[in-house]
Amino acid sequence: MRLPGTGETMTARSFTKASDRLFLSTTGTALISRPDEWEKLVRKAIDQRLAIVFIDEADSVLADRCDSNVVALTNRILATLDGTGGRIPDVAYISATNHPEVLEPALLRGGRFATQVTCRYPFAKYAAAFLECGAPRSRARVRLSVAESPRTDSAQPAAPHPVSRTSSV
Repeated sequence: MRLPGTGETMTARSFTKASDRLFLSTTGTALISRPDEWEKLVRKAIDQRLAIVFIDEADSVLADRCDSNVVALTNRILATLDGTGGRIPDVAYISATNHPEVLEPALLRGGRFATQVTCRYPFAKYAAAFLECGAPRSRARVRLSVAESPRTDSAQPAAPHPVSRTSSV
């Protein structure tokens, strides 16, 4: 994932809702400031399963270990993803970053974050549906009036239902 504000967190929440799982969320910065937070989050996910653990701003905690100052924490997260203490099939892990180029290469090995989804700015006609899908029914309706969504490359826009393609187990 590259561009900020493209809906990574909302996509993770929507995927969680569609799969009828508990959504547990943290940020890389929060994990660095409270290293024991990772074990607490994983324990809660195991106790409450079916669950998805979402790490936003993952680049701050899952950066290449050669350039990181939190190697021990990165190793603990990798061990959890590997299932060192026993793989828990009812717990899935999703991470989001705007800087995939700095991530630890070991994250992409089998059994970790095997699927990558790039979020782009959606076309205006999809943005309203995307927002409505992720918003609780009690919120006011969102009116979107955008002539054209900003694009930074010539690639095709994000699919209207990126949630159906998202899975990191």
